Amino acid sequence: METIKFLKSSFMPVVAIVTAGLTMSFEMAEKADTTYYYNSTDTSANAFADAGHWMVGDPEEQDCFEEGNRPCRIDVPQNQTLSSMLAGKDNAQVLNIAQGRKP
Repeated sequence: METIKFLKSSFMPVVAIVTAGLTMSFEMAEKADTTYYYNSTDTSANAFADAGHWMVGDPEEQDCFEEGNRPCRIDVPQNQTLSSMLAGKDNAQVLNIAQGRKP
């Protein structure tokens, strides 16, 4: 009888602690950016803002340089899309938000 009383009185606090722990673990998880690499030789007007010219890639396989006339990569936060980051930008504006260059 005492065991049943103990279980009934302990159940809610245990559930509350488990729920709080799970909630904290999800809040603490770091949201990762998605890295896109320019995958075109097109340098015509507004070409850099064309989401079709970009691809998700492995940084180990991509060469970015300090100089060049094409963008190399863009890191897109999890709460945005590549299209929304590029929308309405001309080539110079895309180069300003890109990290690194490609020849």
